[in-house]
Amino acid sequence: MTYACLCINLPETFWWDLLISIVGAFIGFYFAYIIYKLSIKHLRADRLKYVASLLESIIRTTVQQGHSCKQHAEKIATNPFGYNFLPLVASSDTKRLAERVDQEGVYHAYLDKYKRKASTYKEFKNLYGYIDYIDQLLEDLIRTNEKILNATWERKNQYASNFTAIREIVNILSIDPEIQEKQPEVYRFSQNLFDQLQQANPDAENLVDSYNIVVKPLTSYLLINANLHPRITELVFLLQKAADYYRGIELAAQHNAKDYDEYSKSLIEKGQELDQKSAQLRRDFAIK
Repeated sequence: MTYACLCINLPETFWWDLLISIVGAFIGFYFAYIIYKLSIKHLRADRLKYVASLLESIIRTTVQQGHSCKQHAEKIATNPFGYNFLPLVASSDTKRLAERVDQEGVYHAYLDKYKRKASTYKEFKNLYGYIDYIDQLLEDLIRTNEKILNATWERKNQYASNFTAIREIVNILSIDPEIQEKQPEVYRFSQNLFDQLQQANPDAENLVDSYNIVVKPLTSYLLINANLHPRITELVFLLQKAADYYRGIELAAQHNAKDYDEYSKSLIEKGQELDQKSAQLRRDFAIK
């Protein structure tokens, strides 16, 4: 049996066209790959530049907050009864870098720039360790500051309420027949102290003046000069409570000053350490 041989006559340009198509496809793929690599490189560079700008802000605000805590501690220590408020530096950059920036993307960008070696892995881990620590430290500072403000307000409110009760008892002494008959000087002395307080503070009562002008001298006077009487006993009890509240405010302020001082030391120390650890990254990717 004889089989016919099928011969396909291809144009002479076929193989040349095929070669051109293959080479063209390869060149297209190559340039697409180059563009992709360049875009990845630019993306990673932009990411590190953004991180570097956040680090600049974090270092500055962390150290600034530390100095604010130091000044606040000194104010509380010298004026425990004043209305002292800690200036909080308004910045969310630490929280943004710690929680919202793509940490994995930053990680790969960092390794791509500074090589994949053991020391680089450790540097990156330590860098984010500082960021996380500062973030938690600032959160703890805000919570502690709020607790201190609430507790201080409560103590001062207790003192004020107690002092109002003292004033009311003194007013009652003015109409108590037995006191007016047997111990009129008790009421006169007490009222004279309140008059002095009014002259010293015509617009509003001052906690320190109320204690020094009324509470201390009236307590001493009653314990030495007054005779037993239910109203006087009640008055002495309220005066002693006022003294306890006063000392409580003072002791709490001393303790709070130490707390703010510790926050100051930690914030300044960690801010300066982060400054050193991130110096190379911030130099390489500084926004110009």
